[in-house]
Amino acid sequence: KDLLSVVDKDLFRLKVGKQLFTSQGPKAIDKLRSLGFTVEHSESLVRKSYIKLADKRDVSEDEILNVIKKDIAALCKPEKLKKKKQRLVLFLGGTGCGKTSMILKMAASEKFYGKQNVGIISTDSFKSGGYYPIESFSKISGIESRLAETAGKLPLIMEDFSDKDVILVDTPGRGMNFKNKVSEIQKIIDLLKPDEKILVLPANQDVDDLFFQSVITRLNGITSLCITKLDETVKPGKIASVMNEINVPVKALSNGQGIPKDIMLGDSSNVLKSIFDNN
Repeated sequence: KDLLSVVDKDLFRLKVGKQLFTSQGPKAIDKLRSLGFTVEHSESLVRKSYIKLADKRDVSEDEILNVIKKDIAALCKPEKLKKKKQRLVLFLGGTGCGKTSMILKMAASEKFYGKQNVGIISTDSFKSGGYYPIESFSKISGIESRLAETAGKLPLIMEDFSDKDVILVDTPGRGMNFKNKVSEIQKIIDLLKPDEKILVLPANQDVDDLFFQSVITRLNGITSLCITKLDETVKPGKIASVMNEINVPVKALSNGQGIPKDIMLGDSSNVLKSIFDNN
């Protein structure tokens, strides 16, 4: 009798779930696709939602989206960072992804490192004027910075920064197809042995390009994500699809060029707001 009761309940859930999927499911998928979620991620989220809501007879699109938002919020994992006397944070990403701006915002913002003794190192000696924004920022803010023209100069700069609480390192922003790009970055990683390796991804790029950058850079063992240029996209949902694929914490979100005002913590509240309330 108990077994039949369980079977009847499961059959009911499957039946209602199927009805839900055929009526409201496609609408929810269309909504997610319009926001920039990938096809596979959209279908997966809706499929999970109609299983969770199968006990309900009348389910609205909003109820499905609320369940989906909870699943997205679950992707926003908290960072587990050990306390250290000095923390070395390396920023990785492609050309024009917003690494340098993100570093300056984090250095100045009290939400991140603004209350600490910060030093900034640029290893970008390839791009004309690559160090100039950091140098200008240093003069205005009083936060020390150095340019390492070669990897060999990094140990000397690290000695100069021995009194710093946090050292933020900017890496060359060349295209991910550039010959020896991965080996160059790996050389810096091997030399500095950073505590954090942050992948910076711009929300205004095509989702396939974001996946490509993340796959290449994951070879270096990234520890978290920073999402930039959320103010330059009409499809912010792509960041959730990338988060679902990469499965690391989101450290920060950036939605403008203001330093340091246009930066947010990468918590679930800000991620959901950036995706579903992005005006």
